[in-house]
Amino acid sequence: MADVHTFLIEPFDIMLHVTEDGVQSLQARFATWLRTLNSPARFICWQMPATLDEKINDLSRQAKETDDPQRAQLLMEYRRYYEQLDDSAEYQRALCGMAVWSDQNPRALAGGMGSSFDTLVVEGSWPALFEGPYEIRDAPFWHLAPVGRPGGRPLWAVLNSFEFAPSTWNFFRPLPPLLRLNFPLALSIIISKTYERNSAIDALEGIIQAYEVHLSGVSGEDSRSVQRVADCRKALSEINAGDALHLVQISIAIAADDLDTLRERIATVINETRAWFSLRHEVGELLARSLGFFAAKSTKQIGLPDTSWPVVSRELALMLSPLGYRKLSSTEGILRGEAVGAAYPVFHDSWRDKRATHEIWVGTSGFGKTFANNCYLTREYAENGNPFDLLEPMGHGKHIAEAFGLPWYVMSAKATQLNPQDVMFPTLIEHASHTTRIYETVLGRPLSGGQRQNLERGLLGEALEILYKGFPNLEQ
Repeated sequence: MADVHTFLIEPFDIMLHVTEDGVQSLQARFATWLRTLNSPARFICWQMPATLDEKINDLSRQAKETDDPQRAQLLMEYRRYYEQLDDSAEYQRALCGMAVWSDQNPRALAGGMGSSFDTLVVEGSWPALFEGPYEIRDAPFWHLAPVGRPGGRPLWAVLNSFEFAPSTWNFFRPLPPLLRLNFPLALSIIISKTYERNSAIDALEGIIQAYEVHLSGVSGEDSRSVQRVADCRKALSEINAGDALHLVQISIAIAADDLDTLRERIATVINETRAWFSLRHEVGELLARSLGFFAAKSTKQIGLPDTSWPVVSRELALMLSPLGYRKLSSTEGILRGEAVGAAYPVFHDSWRDKRATHEIWVGTSGFGKTFANNCYLTREYAENGNPFDLLEPMGHGKHIAEAFGLPWYVMSAKATQLNPQDVMFPTLIEHASHTTRIYETVLGRPLSGGQRQNLERGLLGEALEILYKGFPNLEQ
């Protein structure tokens, strides 16, 4: 078998694609990547408990270190706010991964997935499902329990699928409701095989023939078999339209701190998914082997009875929906608000990429752009110590000026003066180009395209070079 490559995938917010065209585009892009598979693959989503402790501790440290009493006061106020958020919620952090058994270059595989999923994909090791030694116990029901000192380690159970109806799925059910249950779990989508086109057609035609033989000998109505034949015929038409056929199985690992809660969560997951796929609570040796579904271990090595189900690419794409439910992401950066359609804070570090520190905020009038900007500038000053200049033509910036006890100046075409030659870039070439563009904006015409314009551009460039050569270091 080919080597296995594991990747980590950054979840995104599917609510940004919530229109009909948006979700259809997502499904088409995911399906396009799945059609290229010619070897086994496995998609996993881990949902793990998360807190705001790191953010709270960072604010406490900065409040002690700063000499600015106003900044220290703001930091403590933000700390109390994050503590209230943390006390009133049970946050989860989602992490997604993909394993591909392939001889292709890992960078090429990551690039293909990143392009299709439109999110960051990097080669990396998967986290372990649990830490420390565990043992299998059968009382009062089959589960995994920590050995030795528990140390806060939870109990685990594993559920495996044995039948499902993927034609009734979409990006919002049934897997997203599982992630909204808000307790620790791991979801594994096992793609054990991708058929060649002719083999896929033969396999489906064989299933249809078997069901038709069965139906011919049944005296009563067998609606499940009739629906199964209809699903197979639909799959055949999609394969003829370019889709691929995959053998797929689902495995879900559930965690809880005590047996009663674990039993309740197992029943909740089974009932939540009953209309879409059937789950079997694994026991004995099968429970131990099922743990391999959450590691980079091939299905053949795991050696469980085959309960996979044939699914076409367009339907399998819907099983990757956990990519669109990122939960609480990193707490690095500044709080920007709450996720759309969820209940967790969103942080963003504007300075992570030094090459692009410009932002554009878009929204309808009255929807809070100015208010959000004032909050952002205040947090940026408090948490990172970054000063700011605010040019706000509508006059609403006076609120932040009042909050900081600063004078508020009204811009005037007659009285306000801006220096277009203020240093903005660390190198002479970059800044001369920037200043030239400002002059073009003020003049209302380009300084290129004709003999006179080219001469003006050259003279301006020479003058700027003479001016800025007087500065020993533009970065200062």
